[in-house]
Amino acid sequence: MTQSNLLFQVPRAIYSLRQESNIMRQMSQYGCDAKYVNEGEKMHKQVQTLTEQQEEAQRQSREATRSLGETRNFIHTRYMQHLKLSRIAFQNDARISDLLGFKGPRKMRLDGWLKQTHDFYRHALLHAEALERFGIPRHELEESQVLLGQMIELSSLQKQAQSRAQVLTQKKQEALAQLDQWYRKLLKIARVALEAEPQQLEALGVAV
Repeated sequence: MTQSNLLFQVPRAIYSLRQESNIMRQMSQYGCDAKYVNEGEKMHKQVQTLTEQQEEAQRQSREATRSLGETRNFIHTRYMQHLKLSRIAFQNDARISDLLGFKGPRKMRLDGWLKQTHDFYRHALLHAEALERFGIPRHELEESQVLLGQMIELSSLQKQAQSRAQVLTQKKQEALAQLDQWYRKLLKIARVALEAEPQQLEALGVAV
């Protein structure tokens, strides 16, 4: 049974059992009493709650990913321009060249890119006056550093949201399995208890 069908049939069956005292009375003889029905209702609510929490965590993760991508594109374009001009400004200064990370390839993975870019702007601000003479305004260095700091925080929140979504997905699957087991048992009891009146099975979501 699909998840959507299960989540539709369970409350329908619970409602019918509570409305039809005759069906409830017959099924209670086989263990499907008020306590059992309440357990099913609790399981159903738990699945709904976990679904809402999972969807919210996934939404937060998507929004963080989108924001990270947009900000990264903006900063990277600026960073490459600043990097090119900085190499000209400090082409004869090996110490500053090392601090600004001129050597080696540019990092592609987000974590590596964040560190490499953040290190560049942190050191570049110490030499802002010299860089201004080569067409790099101080306010661009400062703004880039602030944005990168925000990206580092946002990256941490994104990972937390992804992790939370994964945990909630696992919990939801476990809760769904328990609910499915509960409903299957209810149907088995119903087929036995209502054998003499099979048409009543339709109230519990069983096609006759």
